[in-house]
Amino acid sequence: MYNMNRTDNNTSLTGQQRTFYNTLAHFYDTLDELETSTFGMTAKPKGELKSLAPRDNFDYYDASHAGVTLGSLNDQRRDGTCTDTVVVTGLVEHHCHRSVLVANSNYFKAMFTSCMREEHEGRVEIKEVESDIVSALLDFSYTGRLHITKGNAQSLLEAASLLQFDKVLQPCYTFMERNMDSYNCLGMNNVAESIGCQHLQETSKTFSLENFADVAKGEEIVLLEKDDLVRYLSSDNLNARREELVFLAGMRWLKHDLDNRRQYCHEVLSTVRFRFIRPNFLLDNVDTEDLVQNSSKCESMIEEFKRYHMLHLDWHDFAPNPQYKPRRCLASEVIVMVGGGERGGKQMWRNSDRVTAYSPLTKKSVKLLSLPSRPVMPSVVALRNDIYVTGGKLDDVVSNEVWKFESKVNLWMKMAPMKHGRYAHGSGILDATIYVVGSKEDESKNTQTEGSGESAVLRTVEKYDAYINRWEDSAPLAKPASSAAVIGYKRRLYVIGGNSSCKMIQRFTPRSSQWDIMESSLVINRCAPAVVLGGLIYVLGGGSRRVVVYDPETEKVSRVCDMTFRRGFHGAAVVEGKIYVTGGVATGDTAAHDTIECYDPKTDTWSISGKMTGPLSMHGCVSICR
Repeated sequence: MYNMNRTDNNTSLTGQQRTFYNTLAHFYDTLDELETSTFGMTAKPKGELKSLAPRDNFDYYDASHAGVTLGSLNDQRRDGTCTDTVVVTGLVEHHCHRSVLVANSNYFKAMFTSCMREEHEGRVEIKEVESDIVSALLDFSYTGRLHITKGNAQSLLEAASLLQFDKVLQPCYTFMERNMDSYNCLGMNNVAESIGCQHLQETSKTFSLENFADVAKGEEIVLLEKDDLVRYLSSDNLNARREELVFLAGMRWLKHDLDNRRQYCHEVLSTVRFRFIRPNFLLDNVDTEDLVQNSSKCESMIEEFKRYHMLHLDWHDFAPNPQYKPRRCLASEVIVMVGGGERGGKQMWRNSDRVTAYSPLTKKSVKLLSLPSRPVMPSVVALRNDIYVTGGKLDDVVSNEVWKFESKVNLWMKMAPMKHGRYAHGSGILDATIYVVGSKEDESKNTQTEGSGESAVLRTVEKYDAYINRWEDSAPLAKPASSAAVIGYKRRLYVIGGNSSCKMIQRFTPRSSQWDIMESSLVINRCAPAVVLGGLIYVLGGGSRRVVVYDPETEKVSRVCDMTFRRGFHGAAVVEGKIYVTGGVATGDTAAHDTIECYDPKTDTWSISGKMTGPLSMHGCVSICR
């Protein structure tokens, strides 16, 4: 390498020449180091020029360039130099660069690329967002750094959603979820709903429902809009193990702004499941509340529940009313299948003592305590969440036995027997009284029959008082019936179709103790169950796929969508506003079904809901809460 501080003639260099040669020497030294590291060459002593190998091209990358450039732009923004637009929030002006805004925000991208007024004026006014929040978003755009706190997280999220700073949304979601508690979850839910963030909305909703007891103590609940409060307190998933807390939360909301909110008293209190409020609290706290006493609708509602508690009425009679339905933290409705006959493929029929609960919610079955006997074609009803099994055939003997399943303790108890042995009979409930209707029975055991021998058909009707465990005779049927569809609804008992009474609906009114008859060509069912849903009585199958609907108000009979399979000797129950049909046979000599079908009245469609634990027919089927 030549010494750049000398000439061949030993002449001193000028200052300008010395600077030039030193710079050139530094350049070669740098290039030498680059080539050495790139090609694995041995470095030569600094200060010596080397012969450079010729190269066609050279790619150079400065990793810090983007950051340095943005940093320089940020310095310009802070100094207010070389900027080309101003974002105005209130009295504060934020000088910045359009290109940076467009790169970070779809809101500004649309504004500056679609011939809007702001594109030409170079001035954007934002009224919906606070100045410090806009400043934080601009800082992020230039530096990639964002300072999120409990105090600004919600405002940042709302502003980022409005101004479409998409990269800011996720860190705000994450921060808010990690800092969610019982005192801010309702507010988070409202924010998430307003900006359309489904994940945060579901997370905050679930949190608020699970932690209801603590949420009810906070300030956010009294600040909710009326519709939001009603939706919250109405939820089946509300973790209200004491329903009294729901009433107190509703009253607290009403009294927070009493003059403006008293008009919503009935609507708010309709979210309370008064069936699960203790009777003494209902009398001492609810019935004496001024807001309740000053509202005729509220008074009427509370009187209904006082009557329910005092008379120990059956909740099934009020099933369409959600106030009688348990929240899922306490229980859920399940379908219970009792006894019957088991047969699959070419197997012989055998009586079953199996008792199985099926949950439509989880699609799972749970075995309950087996029935102490093995009846075929018994009648099964649910009263006050307990199950009553009457009669049935035990081998060749027609039984008059009555068994009660205490659902709270999972125990079967033998009750007072019926006066008559019965099978292929029906039963229904009116005013907490069980009525058993018709049957096939040996003619020699009863005088109120038609036919002869084992196929004799009974006209007799008995009623059972569960309080005193006693059976009494009731007014006999207008026409003998067996294998009929029987249901109690609105203080009338309906016996629809069946053997010896086909194409006929028999109706009994306890108050007058009278039966009357209505005929319809659409009523041709035998061995079919009936259920009530939405004020209508559905008769399902009976050796067919047909579903017949009877409207007690208009007395009209019609048809809806057929079931998927032909069924007879099957069961049916209503859960969560849908009808579920279990088991049964297509004809008398076919194997039993093991499928559970579901009918949705909103869409008038049937679908397969699940499978039973095995093929089953001639069984009982009810819904209870567990």
